Formats: sequence, structure tokens, C-alpha cells
Amino acid sequence: MSTKMDVDVVKKIPVEYSKSDKLIVALDQHDNLHIAMYIGQGAYDSRPVERFVDEIKETVIEPYQSEQFILDGTIISYPGCPVLRRLKVKDTMQQEFILNRVKMWTGSDEAALNWYETETIAAFGMTAKSAVGSGFFNELIDYIESISQGGYA
Repeated sequence: MSTKMDVDVVKKIPVEYSKSDKLIVALDQHDNLHIAMYIGQGAYDSRPVERFVDEIKETVIEPYQSEQFILDGTIISYPGCPVLRRLKVKDTMQQEFILNRVKMWTGSDEAALNWYETETIAAFGMTAKSAVGSGFFNELIDYIESISQGGYA
């Protein structure tokens, strides 16, 4: 596991909308919101968020307008694409995102929070809260998705 994570806030948008599961929210040089798709070999293809279907636009625009994203310092540059500054979800939003995911199988908000804060995850050797704080947000989401699809904890 790497210690520096590439936090894709829209990583889990259904694949039928894209040929890539590496979607990144970013701003162009004029602060216009974009979604960039990783297309392989270090390359990205970018489109303004307005060019996506409503479901994807809402997934990105609502958190952006309520200031739930922060710039993470990464610049994405590829010929034919505008230079983009990548955004990531603030840590509190990462916690909320995870709690909403695990609530399905923990049964309640309280049980989800208890799991998040106290249950050691063997695959990480730490709690979900510690994993998020250590930069393992994407790996934790992958782990939770695996459990949701019948994988072992």
C-alpha cells in the first residue's frame, strides 16, 4: 500500500458513464469545474462538468458549491487538454462518505460510527478512521466495496 493516495472523489461513478474508473474532479485555469478521466499511460481526457449527464454533474457540483472540496496541489497536464488543478474531498467529507457506505451493513448511524472509530481492520492494521487519516481513503473504499459485494472482511 502506498502512503500517498490519489483521492478520486468520483471514483465510484458507475462505469457505464466512462471507460475509466479513474475520474478526477479539477479546476481549469479559469476556475471552471472539470472531470478528467485517466485514459492510460499517464494521459487524461478532460471535459467541463456541464457536458456530463445530470447524475454526474450533481455528484460533483453540489459538494463543490458547498465548499466540500479543497485543492490538493496536483497539476494535471496533457497535450490537447487544459491544465487542471486537482480537487479532493475534505477529510470530514471522506468520513461521511464512508459512514454512508457502511451504514448499509452495520444497520444504523451509531453502529457505522462505532465501526469507523473502533473496529480494527485486519487488512490495514488500523481503524477506518486511522486509515483515512493516513491517506488510505481509496483503499478503504475499495475494501468496503469488496465487502458489500460479498468479499471477506
